[in-house]
Amino acid sequence: MKAFILTIAILLTSFSTVAEKLEGTWEIKVVPDGKEQFPWWQQIKYPKTLEVYKQAGTFKIKFTDQFDHECSGTAMTANNGRELVFEYCGGLGTKYDIAWGSIHHAKIVNNQLNGTVTTNQYLFKWVGNRVE
Repeated sequence: MKAFILTIAILLTSFSTVAEKLEGTWEIKVVPDGKEQFPWWQQIKYPKTLEVYKQAGTFKIKFTDQFDHECSGTAMTANNGRELVFEYCGGLGTKYDIAWGSIHHAKIVNNQLNGTVTTNQYLFKWVGNRVE
């Protein structure tokens, strides 16, 4: 029984450590990788600066996009807290009803926040460095 409780405690500790790594302020840059069919980062809004924080147990985001528009919203975690998923400004919608809204998926890789932007297809990647 003690081993079971110890295992649960270790798992919960490692989960909170991963979640805490997502928190902070990040400077974001688009990283073209040649898989794009179009320079979507010229059309789809992405964070130029991204602040991730927890409020009442929920991840919140504030970001300034590449056109200097500021917004905030709620993000969710996926993959046991290792990935942050959010919509632009909390899902403002799109220009056209038939268009898919963009979804940002972000996770920590080598101390950087690596993001992928998708709709019904892959669009582009971005990488963030923590602001100290």
